[in-house]
Amino acid sequence: MAEAGYSADHCKGDTNRVRADLVFDLHSGEILFEKNANASFHPASLTKLVSLMVIFDALRAGEIDYSNRIQLVRARGQVDGRTASIKSMTVREAIGGVATGSLNNALDGIATKIGMETFIRRMNQKSKSLGLTHTKFVNTTGWPTASSKSQQRTTLHDLATLLRHLETEYEDEYGQFDGKAKVHIAGLSKPLSATNNLLQNASSRRANPYKGVVGGKTGYTCYSGWHLITLYKDPSKPHDRLVVMSVGHATGASRDQHVRELLDENTGQYRRFRAKSQDIEPQPVPVSNQGVEVIRSLNN
Repeated sequence: MAEAGYSADHCKGDTNRVRADLVFDLHSGEILFEKNANASFHPASLTKLVSLMVIFDALRAGEIDYSNRIQLVRARGQVDGRTASIKSMTVREAIGGVATGSLNNALDGIATKIGMETFIRRMNQKSKSLGLTHTKFVNTTGWPTASSKSQQRTTLHDLATLLRHLETEYEDEYGQFDGKAKVHIAGLSKPLSATNNLLQNASSRRANPYKGVVGGKTGYTCYSGWHLITLYKDPSKPHDRLVVMSVGHATGASRDQHVRELLDENTGQYRRFRAKSQDIEPQPVPVSNQGVEVIRSLNN
């Protein structure tokens, strides 16, 4: 997406930014910290998480194949956003472009091949099947068109459930694309860099790597503000995953800094929490000053 406001907020007029945070264990769903996590907000490109699940379902059903070529499409009403400047690419390249570089026209190219109305209907069917009662999608990418601003909504609690499903039920598919610092697409003059600046292997000009961050998803429009989901893996515990979600920031720089602070505060707490869950006596954990610390489960 266009990122002119990374360091300064240049947005004017129509905005609907909702600040919220959620930190939880991916596998158990146990929450370590939350603030405003039930608030409804516009997801911007975080929408693409459910779009990827619809694509993976279509691949499993044989409707499309990784080797199929798709024509890149800019959906009606989308006047901006991150796009590739070529006319076509393979489905595999398009998925990489969506997961790593958040390419809107690559995603809409796949959706058009499947059928746009069918694709969006499946997005909502998927969210309903997961019990996401505060989530609705009206387009594939999260770009805020006139019709989608008030209708395309979710909450961090709903997104957390969705992400857990994506990371576990689509591990084989999503694992091929998540956490890549760059993706190579034939026809582009240079590799497409990841939009997640905190990836431990990030290499873009705004890269600010955080050791242990191995995946996640970004989102940004002037309307919604800057969003970031990061997936943290403790190098000493490869099967543990800590998820930090933060949305609605005025700039990309403030978003990245805030998520770094949440990681700093919660990774130590997470290690103690995991020790406790394994019946090892934990050390006392200080209460965060950024909100009410809660230890409970997304499953409740």
